[in-house]
Amino acid sequence: MGTRHLENQANSRYKTGKTNYQDVIKVRIRKKLLVENLQTLKEQQKNLEFRIRELLNLPHSIPVGNPKPIKANTRIMDINLIIEKAFVKRQELRIIKENIVKMKKMIELAESQIYPSYNTDFSFFSNNAINSIGAFAKKSNFSTDHSLTMGAGIPKNAWFGMNDAYLRQTKQKLMALKSDLAKAKSKTSTLISNAWFNLDRDIREANLYKKEIVSLAKSALDISSRGYETGTVLFADVIDSYMNWLNINISLEQKHSNIGISRANLIKTVGGQYE
Repeated sequence: MGTRHLENQANSRYKTGKTNYQDVIKVRIRKKLLVENLQTLKEQQKNLEFRIRELLNLPHSIPVGNPKPIKANTRIMDINLIIEKAFVKRQELRIIKENIVKMKKMIELAESQIYPSYNTDFSFFSNNAINSIGAFAKKSNFSTDHSLTMGAGIPKNAWFGMNDAYLRQTKQKLMALKSDLAKAKSKTSTLISNAWFNLDRDIREANLYKKEIVSLAKSALDISSRGYETGTVLFADVIDSYMNWLNINISLEQKHSNIGISRANLIKTVGGQYE
């Protein structure tokens, strides 16, 4: 049922003297407002087409086709599975994980350069009796062979302690990165929960509108229209019923649009497709 049908009803009743001219005027006012709103939507569509050309870096003369009708996807995965996928795919978490791996490699490299490496007991005394003093001295207490180590338990790099503070600082940075990773995972869980809630809400509302509310609004409009024809319902009630039915149908389409928006936001939060 459209405004033309209401207008015809009002004209018929006005011609038969069953109503006044005010009902006809009300229908015409509503009709003009709807026509103006439709024109506004068409102009908004043109602005969106210019926005699409801007994003695609296309000349303004390139035509943009009408969007392909897509049936709203009303399926939704378990939130725990989505969170697990987000821990793997989310870019922010991957960056922190890569920094942790990098920091571990830096620590391993620093330790190999700063601390003495494992040896084969060259830095210990030989298990031999040594006469180190007197006329019968055979060899000195410490090895004079510089190809070996410099003494008992002393590393080749005697100044390794100078860089020990750098190593401690790097280890502290590694601990901080691990703490940041734990916080980022907690934040990811919260973001996924919010995005999942919005998608679930939009799906439930769209199903409610489609299965019940639209049909109820249509029934109310039909009853009001028949009652107006028989003179038992005021024309203002018919107008209200019609506007309610129209707004509910628009809301249903908006709910379908919201499903797509919420799903795209969930995919963005996860860091990629999760299904």
